[in-house]
Amino acid sequence: MVYLFMGMWNFWIFILHYLIMICLLSGGMNGYMYISDKPACSAEVSSPIKDTKMITRNKVISVLYKCPPLHPQIPRPPEGVAMPQVLIHKKDVKPTRVLWSEKSAASAR
Repeated sequence: MVYLFMGMWNFWIFILHYLIMICLLSGGMNGYMYISDKPACSAEVSSPIKDTKMITRNKVISVLYKCPPLHPQIPRPPEGVAMPQVLIHKKDVKPTRVLWSEKSAASAR
C-alpha cells in the first residue's frame, strides 16, 4: 500500500479527486485510491526551522493506494468491436535480405 500526504487546499487535490473517481469507475482494475478518514498528522506540528513558530491548524489529508488483486490478464477487444479481416498476399511478404558479411564473403571468392 502506498501513502500520500497532501494539504487540503493544494492544487493537486482536484486532480487527485478525479483520479479517485476513475479508480472507482474502473472497478479497481488498476488498483484503488481512496482518502483515509484517519488523521495523517496532528493539528499542531513543531516547525523544522529553529526559532520559528509551531505550525498550527495543520490540515493534511491521507490518500491510500491499494494495489489490484492478482488476476490473469486476458487481452481481448471490448464487446461490439468489429475486427477487420486479416489478408496477407504473396506481394506483402518481402524477400529475405542477405547479410553484409555474406555479401562480402561471396564477392571475395
